[in-house]
Amino acid sequence: AAQAGATEIRVYFRQEGKGANKRTDVAVYDNGRGMSPPVLKVAMAFGGSMYYGSRQGIARFGMGMKTAALSMSSVLEVYSWQEPEAIYTMTLDVEAIGKDRANLVELPEPTLLTELPDEVADLFRKPLSYPTSRSEQQLLAGEGESVAANIGPSGTIVYMPDCDRLHFSKASSLVDHAVKEMARVYRRRIAAGLRLYVNNRLVEAFDPTYSMPDARHVR
Repeated sequence: AAQAGATEIRVYFRQEGKGANKRTDVAVYDNGRGMSPPVLKVAMAFGGSMYYGSRQGIARFGMGMKTAALSMSSVLEVYSWQEPEAIYTMTLDVEAIGKDRANLVELPEPTLLTELPDEVADLFRKPLSYPTSRSEQQLLAGEGESVAANIGPSGTIVYMPDCDRLHFSKASSLVDHAVKEMARVYRRRIAAGLRLYVNNRLVEAFDPTYSMPDARHVR
C-alpha cells in the first residue's frame, strides 16, 4: 500500500457473534493508485509481482499478500479501482481450488463492480466492536455519507472473511497487538505523514531507538 503511494491505510478487525458463532473478518484498505485489471491478475497469482528486483520496499517475490492472507482465512478477496464506480475484484478460495484437484491454478478475469458489496462497505460506515468507546473511532464514512465518495478515486481493499487461523481470539487482543507492531514497523512512514488506522483509531509512531522527536513516548 505504501509503495502504491497511499497516504491513508486502514486495518480492520471486525468481530461479530459469540461462542461457536463468533466470526472475525480482517481487511486492509488503502487510498493508493489502485490496480488495473491486468495488474490485479498478476497480484493475485502466486509468484506474481510488479516489483521484481526492487529494493525500495517489501514487495519483491509475489508471495507475501497471498500467503499472509490465506494463513488467516481460506478466502481472499481483493477490490481495486483507479476511477470511481469501476471496481475490479478477484477471489482466491482455497477450498474451491482444492476441490478442482488440478496441478495448475487458473485465475479468472477480474470482475467489474460499480460499488462495493454491503459486507465490505459496512467496514467504513459502522463502528466496530473494539475500541468499545464510539468516540475513539474515526470512521472513514460518517452517518449518511456515501462510502464511494469517501474511499477516494483510487485504492485497494484486501478482505479476508471469517478468519479461523488467527493468533488471538478476541478483537481487543488482535487490535492491540497490531497497533503495537505497526507503530514500530511503520514508524518512519508515519513520521513522514502516513495516516495509519487500526479499527478506526489513528496509530502513533513508536520508536525503540528513542531518536524520533515526534514518536508518542517522547511526548
